[in-house]
Amino acid sequence: MNPTCLQTLELLARALRLMDREGMHQIAARIAMAIDDLAAEPVCEDRPTIN
Repeated sequence: MNPTCLQTLELLARALRLMDREGMHQIAARIAMAIDDLAAEPVCEDRPTIN
């Protein structure tokens, strides 16, 4: 996985923790699904970088 994908996963994980802490469980569940979707992809080379 390239650095951009790893950074995206880290940001999503942070958002998940914040939303869960604030009691926004439905939003946290959607973020968790996005993390799972990204983590399941072995490569995301075709995605544009954010650099």
